[in-house]
Amino acid sequence: MASDLRRGDDGQGHWWLIEVDNKLAGTIAFHHISERDRSAFVGYWLDEAFVGCGIMSTSLKTAIDWGFGDRDLLRIEIQCSLHNRQSCAVPERLGIKRESIRRQSQVRESSIYDMASYVAFAVDWPPEEPNPPLPLRTI
Repeated sequence: MASDLRRGDDGQGHWWLIEVDNKLAGTIAFHHISERDRSAFVGYWLDEAFVGCGIMSTSLKTAIDWGFGDRDLLRIEIQCSLHNRQSCAVPERLGIKRESIRRQSQVRESSIYDMASYVAFAVDWPPEEPNPPLPLRTI
């Protein structure tokens, strides 16, 4: 985490806290911002007490608007564990298409996770929202 915070000093990252009624509800952050490639990764976390209220969908859309507008990015990637259906649902609700599944690409506390990779592109932002949300398929 500390290394991610330092990236904000050199322009390679940006963090926001998400507050609801003066309570910390979650965080959202841009990681690995590449000026050369005009791309970035977005990560987010939401406290369980705030899940299901549309907070993260609104926050992600706002963050992506910032990335395409203020940072002039072309590509923003969101990676979610296939095991975390609620996290995968966030980009899907915004109409962001899943580009790939990255098998065994993340290790957390000795657990290995397959990650779904969703990508938003400036050229077609914002996309049309799907109806109904895209189904999640596991490998």
